[in-house]
Amino acid sequence: MAGRLWKHGIHSFLEILRTRQPGSHEHMLTFIHQAYTLLELLYESVPILEVIWLNFLGDVSRYGMFVDENSDDGNIWIGVSRQWYSLASEKSPSAGHLYHHLAILARADVIQKLYLPL
Repeated sequence: MAGRLWKHGIHSFLEILRTRQPGSHEHMLTFIHQAYTLLELLYESVPILEVIWLNFLGDVSRYGMFVDENSDDGNIWIGVSRQWYSLASEKSPSAGHLYHHLAILARADVIQKLYLPL
């Protein structure tokens, strides 16, 4: 159920909106907030799938980072995504893909620090 929800209900629509940027910017932000709220509700009400919901919350947050990459909101989304992936990796330490996601988020921060003037 969770995989289908992500694949058909959230991810495919986010990808359509992402490919239609910048014209779909507002629609994508609205959908990200709605999907995020839904996933938070599922995280709280269906604890047996907790790690899956944490992973999906991190993924949706990464889309928020993409949409708001040139603003302070993008940095907020990075922190939120990092928080969800970290929590998921604590609950499921053998899931390597979570560390991969955390590395991608850390890489973006390192690149920014290299090129930001002091």
